[in-house]
Amino acid sequence: MKNKMTRGLIGLALVVVLQGCSKSDQTKTIEIDPSELQLAPIQHEQLSEEQLRRIQKIYKALDGIDGQSIDSWIEDFKRDLDPNPNILIWEQIAEAYTNYLSQKELSPQQKYDAYLILLIRSMVPNDDVMPRVKEKLKALTEKDVKDVLSFYRWNAEPITVIKTTNKVEQKPRSDADKPRRSD
Repeated sequence: MKNKMTRGLIGLALVVVLQGCSKSDQTKTIEIDPSELQLAPIQHEQLSEEQLRRIQKIYKALDGIDGQSIDSWIEDFKRDLDPNPNILIWEQIAEAYTNYLSQKELSPQQKYDAYLILLIRSMVPNDDVMPRVKEKLKALTEKDVKDVLSFYRWNAEPITVIKTTNKVEQKPRSDADKPRRSD
């Protein structure tokens, strides 16, 4: 997921934490304060033309709702060991977002709320979304949340991080972590 955005939008992020590097270490899903995350270093100096095209399409679909520049988006994807699984998740968010927006006219705040719902939904199952967003929503109702969620049809994919001695670093997704449809 987009680290800067996640830090700005969600008080606590749902993450899969991989403790250390040994085979005996356990993997577990926990919530963590995004301010404890440290950006991974740049993994790719350049992304492919296809990846750049997909990122630009996502960015255009989300219409700058997160306040980040396209250059910032591209830089964030360059930090992934394999950007493709994260690009796919963002394509799913963008698809659900544009499909929801096509149903009715929305204010900027309603659009932002819909975006927040979908961002959180990309990390947690439907039933876990409302408890995580109800305090953050300013313009959408519980019924609206259900409507927004009906447009997201994929499995939840928590952010994967590696916990090191004093910091937590985002772990780039691998092909094995690719999202799968939930229907």
